[in-house]
Amino acid sequence: MNFIPKSPKIRIITRRAGYNFGSSLQAYAMQQIVEKLGFPNQIFNYDEYSRKPLWRLRPCLEDLTFQIMRLAPWLSQRLFRRKYKELYERSVQIRKFRNFEKVHMKLTPETYRSSKMLAKEAADCDICICGSDQIWSPLLFDPAMFLDFCQGTTASTIAYAPSFGVSGIYFHHEEIRKLLEEIDSISVRESEGAEIIRELTGREVPVVLDPTLLLDADDWRAIARPPEKTKPYILCYFLGKSRIPFRFLDELRRETGCELINVCTFRTRNDISGIRDCTMSPEELIGAVANAAFVCTDSFHGTIFSILFERQFFSFERFGKERTGQNSRIYTLLSRHGLSFRLMQFDHGYDRDVQPIDYGKVGDALLRNRKTSLEFLVASLRPRTSKPKDAIRP
Repeated sequence: MNFIPKSPKIRIITRRAGYNFGSSLQAYAMQQIVEKLGFPNQIFNYDEYSRKPLWRLRPCLEDLTFQIMRLAPWLSQRLFRRKYKELYERSVQIRKFRNFEKVHMKLTPETYRSSKMLAKEAADCDICICGSDQIWSPLLFDPAMFLDFCQGTTASTIAYAPSFGVSGIYFHHEEIRKLLEEIDSISVRESEGAEIIRELTGREVPVVLDPTLLLDADDWRAIARPPEKTKPYILCYFLGKSRIPFRFLDELRRETGCELINVCTFRTRNDISGIRDCTMSPEELIGAVANAAFVCTDSFHGTIFSILFERQFFSFERFGKERTGQNSRIYTLLSRHGLSFRLMQFDHGYDRDVQPIDYGKVGDALLRNRKTSLEFLVASLRPRTSKPKDAIRP
């Protein structure tokens, strides 16, 4: 009888809460790429809000308000038209996000609300992965995102492309250092993250691609929902509200003759003119980027999908020079693919002489970076007979 090796039991913990396009899509991509490498897995259905009960207050109030308004929708629309519209859009978009997760992600049947609960599941795991996205942000510190629940188990631990989101650790310094020392294989998403880990632990760790870039354009088209628009359009996708490049957008619109499509989530409405859509699903966002004539964004993942679909895009800094700013991820992404010239100043106008993107060169850089990122992940996923921490650090 031939011996058939048992597939390792793999679990992933990452940030999915908040109805955020980037968080949802990177979680999907992380699971998909591990699966494509031949490792079935599930994402921990981890309730981040259990550690921060005040985060639940506003959503609960909004749910209650909308339920009351729906008792008399005609009257509510007459008296509170704007508020009713916003809450209606919110309910539609939340439903779409939940459906995306239901259809496209494999979550654990049980919901976990603490590291103690996660530890019971991890005791039976072979490998636990954390990543990607800003799961290591000291502003949203959560030990579970550093795989603290794996300590004392035999599970191998992997950090794939997590981000600190900031240029330095100003909070939870010692706690983060100790947690990092316990992780077997570490990679990070930004160069500044690698420097933080070097300063905290002395470890040299690789900078790898966000998991969304490990899937190619055809992988994403397979789940995309293209818009019904037939006219060329400029897709605007901004998460910030105080650094909107109004002058740039107006001049680009007049120069190209394209209309503006402004994509928001119900949490990130802004004052950009044009057709605004606050009800898109993650699949619809992918389709909107894939079919845009131009993309203007301050979103890290908005920039990523522009690159994947070879769009002519313009990226803007969402933050100023404050020490908690999160611009480093955009800097790293653009510089690693020879695209730093597509970073625009939000208070400047459109330059018609800006160099078009040569996606032949960008594609070569993407393939190189994808290769090294996958090599790290494959090496980290290899079965191990024992767990001597120092011996298995890449």
